Parts: sequence; C-alpha cells; structure tokens
Amino acid sequence: MTKNRKSLEKYYNLWQETTILYERWARLHGLTYNSLTVLIAVADRRRGTCTQKSICREWALPKQTVNTILKDFEKQGLLELVPLEEDRRSKAIHLTEQGREFCAETLGSLKKLELFIIEQMDPALVDAMIGGMELFCQYFKKGMEQKHEAL
Repeated sequence: MTKNRKSLEKYYNLWQETTILYERWARLHGLTYNSLTVLIAVADRRRGTCTQKSICREWALPKQTVNTILKDFEKQGLLELVPLEEDRRSKAIHLTEQGREFCAETLGSLKKLELFIIEQMDPALVDAMIGGMELFCQYFKKGMEQKHEAL
C-alpha cells in the first residue's frame, strides 16, 4: 500500500472516530448526533434566518430527519416555527427562552470541551490541522469541478 493510500485510510478512520466521539457526547446529553447538529445550526445566528431547508443544505442532512428533529424540539418547547412572510410554506426557526437556555447549557458544555482540547494541543498543530482541512476542502472542490471522479 502506498503512503498516500495509508494516509487516506488514516483520514477515513479519524473522520469516523470523530463522528463517533460526537455521537457519544450527544448521547450523554440526551441527544443524537443529528439532533446535536440541528441544535448547533439553529443556535448559530451568524447565518441569518434559519429554516429547515438551510439546515438540510448546510449540514447535508435529509429533510425528513431534520423535520422530525424540529418537531421533537418544538414539542419540548425549545423552538417555534414561524411562517416566513415571503413564502408561507417555509418557516423560520426561533429558539424559545427555554431553547436558548438549553443551548447555552448544552452547546456551552460542548464548546468548553472543544476549547479544552484545542488548549491541550500545540498551537502550531492546531494551525496545521485547520490549514490542512482548508486545503483538503479546496482541492476536493477543485477536483469535483475538474470531474476527476475516476481518480
């Protein structure tokens, strides 16, 4: 096996392990991996109006999965779905006061863990990790544009 193939295999394993770690963390906090992802998307106010469609697009989650999670969060009183004026079929997702408190506690706990991890790492390694992921994404997009699916 070539060095590049071994590196790719390591990348796949780390991607899988990272997903499993976030899934375990979510379960410890009464969530699933997908519901954690939806919660992060809803709580992120930097992207403007949050809708089911935007969550599906930005997080690559199936529409039915997101819909089920949103309905469950709505039943729990964490959010409300408000029809958009420009398209009444689409609904803006707004956290309730209870939802904001839940996000502050839950996502705040996750953020503390992530920051703890980053703080344990050498800053140069953190920069290299981020830089490497940025390049990976950049070359992935470039490869798709050049239609190199058969590599």
